[in-house]
Amino acid sequence: MFIMSPLATKDTKLMIGAGGLWTEDTGATKSGFGFVGNLFTGVRSAVGLDAQFKTRQFDLSAEWLRNPFKPTNVLPAAKFSAPGWQVTAAYFVIPNRLQALLRREEFDPNLSIDSNTSRSWTLGLNYLIKGEDLRLMVDYIHGEVPGSPTDGGRLLTRMQLLF
Repeated sequence: MFIMSPLATKDTKLMIGAGGLWTEDTGATKSGFGFVGNLFTGVRSAVGLDAQFKTRQFDLSAEWLRNPFKPTNVLPAAKFSAPGWQVTAAYFVIPNRLQALLRREEFDPNLSIDSNTSRSWTLGLNYLIKGEDLRLMVDYIHGEVPGSPTDGGRLLTRMQLLF
């Protein structure tokens, strides 16, 4: 992985990253890609780009991934790619305490299959009790799930503890 920060001041920071992987898998669990029994055997590689911009109360981050697969049994295809991306904007409504965020994301597990792309919007609040070390998170996710007659709406609550 490669990370650089071409801009860093007291109030503003820009970070850019790139990474990749190459692996030979045997019986790896991968649901939603069209593998028999949701198990993948073959070669896959991946490339990803990330960017994060922070200035005072505002954060903007984005990520793009592309994951080519070459299954040994050529199912669902001899080779295919699974791309995804996300963009997140966050703003501290109460500085260093209450943060609102909006995220848009999309994932297509197999570009060679039509109508299987998942899309979602996330609207959330983060309450920082002790900086990034202890916080509570509440998110509402509105998802567009392929093959589902209704859109998936979910309310998630989480607590983060770092030590």
